[in-house]
Amino acid sequence: MFRKRGANKEASSMILPGSHGRPNDAKKTWTSLAAGASILCIGVYLWILPTIQSNLLLENVASQVALSSKGTAAEPAAAANEEPLAVTLARHKKSLVYMGTKKTNTGWYVDTLCLKDKQRPLLVYGVGAGEDISWDLGLVDTFDATVFLFDPTEKSIKYTTPILEKYTQTKPNKLHHTPEGLSDKPGKLTFSMPANPDHVSMRQADLADKDMTRTVTVNVNSLSAWMKERNHAYLDILKIDIEGSEYAVLESLLDSDFVPFTQLLVEYHNRFLSDKSRHTRLLQSLKEAGFYELWSDNGGQEVGYLKVADLAYCEDGTSPRFPGKQARQ
Repeated sequence: MFRKRGANKEASSMILPGSHGRPNDAKKTWTSLAAGASILCIGVYLWILPTIQSNLLLENVASQVALSSKGTAAEPAAAANEEPLAVTLARHKKSLVYMGTKKTNTGWYVDTLCLKDKQRPLLVYGVGAGEDISWDLGLVDTFDATVFLFDPTEKSIKYTTPILEKYTQTKPNKLHHTPEGLSDKPGKLTFSMPANPDHVSMRQADLADKDMTRTVTVNVNSLSAWMKERNHAYLDILKIDIEGSEYAVLESLLDSDFVPFTQLLVEYHNRFLSDKSRHTRLLQSLKEAGFYELWSDNGGQEVGYLKVADLAYCEDGTSPRFPGKQARQ
């Protein structure tokens, strides 16, 4: 290897390995090589150090994110993934099933999401049994519900008695009948009998037609009294078909903030009302109390409501349910 003239002294004394220089020159050469290698290593280290530090920093951040995903960092994600109320209610609408006899229009739709796989016993009050309890029997047979029927009419008692005897043998304590009517308070009420003797539905005397001349006085009770007598704190379904008396009953329940039921099924008889605005006011009061209309039939005559505050219970079967203001706080 040759170098140009004018090179510095240190450079001119360097002899590569394998050269035939003097011993001192060889020693200097190895010393210079070692120093150069050290400088090169230091330079490379300083060059890649920022990259190493950056990678370590990224790894540390990733580790912290992974750890936080088990704690508070995961909470915003869970909140973001919560199902919107409209989507939840749409799911409940899709779960509706008609129970009863569709041909004779004596059945009702029920929200099955609020009935399936529940740890607590299902309690149903069917007020106004009439002469067809196929809906009530469907709830017993399909969901193993315990159903309490309430109807003071003689025809209803005569119709339900043999069915009750049968179910007492096959499914004891699942079907009950009480010969009382529902009112806003316990006592007695006078009802007008239907003009057609083949019909069963009675009406309160002040709602009766002129041709409904025959009357009968029956025992009535309030919902709170019925539930207290049976040691019931909450109902899965309250179904009422009481020929116009539903307005006084529901108004009383809403005014007292006592609505201990998840599903409310009502047959409205606003055609009997002299003050039609009473119906509109009741619908608004139900909405303000948190009852969402899941379905309606026959031009809004039959309506099914779901208490929005009970959605958590419908989903998990264990969340608490409250009869009034506590559910909306």
